[in-house]
Amino acid sequence: ATIVGALSIVVASWFLVTDKPINKNIAIGVLAIGFILLVLKLTLNIAPISVFTSIGAMLLVAIIAIYGIVNGNKKAAIWLLAAVILATLANFRDNFITESALAVDAYHYLLAASLLCFGLATSQRKTIA
Repeated sequence: ATIVGALSIVVASWFLVTDKPINKNIAIGVLAIGFILLVLKLTLNIAPISVFTSIGAMLLVAIIAIYGIVNGNKKAAIWLLAAVILATLANFRDNFITESALAVDAYHYLLAASLLCFGLATSQRKTIA
């Protein structure tokens, strides 16, 4: 989820705010890159790959959402921005919730709300491929 999913969300977000259909070759390429990074992480024990891809993806989705707001796809972009804010809060919940049981619950609630916002963003798609 933190590697393949993160890369996929970035690409899907870009195509959502630009209102273009995703090319099959691009989708396969992104998945291939994600799985290659996953194999590198698992075989060479390069743990930072997960951290960099997840944090980088959140930053890129936020930038893409701002681009979407500026360029007129406001509804989808606002939902994307809400989703990435909630995902960021979920990932960094230990910084503002000190009790571990509450932090686990907060992670799940924030992540569920983030996924709901991603779904609401996709429901704003103008064209269907």
